[in-house]
Amino acid sequence: MERLNEQQLRDLNEYQRLKKLPPFFRNARTSLSGPMPSLMIGEHGVETTSYAGKSKKHYRGPLSLWGNFQASTAEFYQKLGPIFERCSHLPLNIDPSLKFLHQFAEVDECIQVGGEITLSGRFISNGLVPLISATRTLAHELSKNSKPQFYLPRDLRFGDSWIIKKKIRVKGNEPDLVLRTQPGNDDDGIRLVAELKSCVTMDLKAAMTKALQTNGNNNDLRAILGQIVDYMINRKLRYGFLSNYKETIFLAILSQPNDGKPCVAISEAIPCTNYFDLKAKTISTRMGLLYLLSLSCMPQDLNWWRTEHTSNLSEKWIYQKASRVIIEMNVPVKHNGENESEVDLSLQFEGFSNQPQGFNVAQRERLNHRAGPRRAANARNERVKRGGPSSPNT
Repeated sequence: MERLNEQQLRDLNEYQRLKKLPPFFRNARTSLSGPMPSLMIGEHGVETTSYAGKSKKHYRGPLSLWGNFQASTAEFYQKLGPIFERCSHLPLNIDPSLKFLHQFAEVDECIQVGGEITLSGRFISNGLVPLISATRTLAHELSKNSKPQFYLPRDLRFGDSWIIKKKIRVKGNEPDLVLRTQPGNDDDGIRLVAELKSCVTMDLKAAMTKALQTNGNNNDLRAILGQIVDYMINRKLRYGFLSNYKETIFLAILSQPNDGKPCVAISEAIPCTNYFDLKAKTISTRMGLLYLLSLSCMPQDLNWWRTEHTSNLSEKWIYQKASRVIIEMNVPVKHNGENESEVDLSLQFEGFSNQPQGFNVAQRERLNHRAGPRRAANARNERVKRGGPSSPNT
């Protein structure tokens, strides 16, 4: 850690004495309330990917709109008011207004996004890093209350599925992001999951708009939801979010009021450019994430899964759709006394991920048909090598 010089020490002591936020810094409130920077994206299909992988999991269960999500987030924000005030002098990160002092300051996006990998990095940097810093700050202040109204974890981290302990990882169930907190007595500390898609290849807002117009009967959205809902079910989690950076949708598995059976509720798509504004009734992406994070850490959510309604949800809700599979075969071929070489044969067929491994009869016939000429060539070369005729009928 760098040492402070005498002038820096004097400035630090002065700010601590006055409890004043240094200029060009954001505190927890302003950091959470502000928008995320807009991405730097080039010409579509020329400087970006134009291919989106096919979805293999399709959600076919009950779907409803989480209509009060924004109002509940606003109410949560107001409850945080005294905590925001107590830590208002604590700097969290640089305020974007710094660019008016220096045009090349680290506030505007300078990493160009071409596909999902880079986009994921920008979402983590611009969305989750400020969220974690603000959550830890608020949780520290909240811990001073004798009877807090809600809970925020001080020990938390986001990461990919590899941060899940090896003994409890599930192959094929690998979310893009997980939130991990201090594990309890009977759980692994994973509290919510997230799936990130590229805004270059997936228009989340359009899929959401179409879903609202068709009362949830929209295959585009259900294809997108299948993957993350399956992650939530298999890890027994009630909350998750889906984002393409430009828009974020928040998800919850809630009980239906009429019969108590579970259904997936989704919020409206929240644009990354939104400010949190009580009068305009808009919420920011980071504030929505903080509210979801708080909900996911409530102890009663773990007990909710121990009910008859939540058994076998994956079988009921997730349909394993057909996916294109490419099989690559390396077939050895010998050329009249030359060194052995390998020829790649590729076979494409439509398979179902919920079928047992191996080939069915039709697939074997197609495979034999494609490999037949190579087998004949191998046999001919072997006969010539032994000094026999090139044709078996000669």
